[in-house]
Amino acid sequence: MADTSDKLVKTIDQQLAAAGSAEEIERLVKARGELLLQTNPVRAIDRRIADTADPLEMALVTKLRGELIRQNEEVSDNAHNRSLERIELIGRQLLSFAALGAGMWLVPNHWFVGFIVLGAAVYKLAPKFVLTALKNAQGGKEDDEE
Repeated sequence: MADTSDKLVKTIDQQLAAAGSAEEIERLVKARGELLLQTNPVRAIDRRIADTADPLEMALVTKLRGELIRQNEEVSDNAHNRSLERIELIGRQLLSFAALGAGMWLVPNHWFVGFIVLGAAVYKLAPKFVLTALKNAQGGKEDDEE
C-alpha cells in the first residue's frame, strides 16, 4: 500500500513540475494532499487536531492518535520478534545438524566424545519436535509448559 501511494505521490509531483496554469497546479496540490491524508492516518488525525477548536474533541482525537501510533509500533515490534524467532530457529537447527555431523564423525575414533556431541545435537533438536508432535496429537491444544 505504501509503495503504491509513494508512486502516486511521485507521479503527482512530476505532473506538478510540468504543470503550466495556476488552476492545474492548485488541483494537483489538492490531490497530493488528499492522497497523503488517505494513505497516512496519523497525518489525517494531526490535521484534524489542528483544525478543531473544541478542547474536548482535541483531547479525544489526541488519545486516538496515541492509540494508533501504539498499534503501529506493536505491529512493527511483532514483525521484528517473528523475524528474530525465525533466525533463532534456523540457527539452532543448523548448529544441531553440524553437531550431529561432528558427532557421527567422532564416534568411530573417539566414541565417548562422539556420543556426547551426538547427545548434545539431539538434545537441541528433539524438544521442539516432540512438543510439536504432542501439540498435533492433542488436536492443536497449546500447553504453556516449555
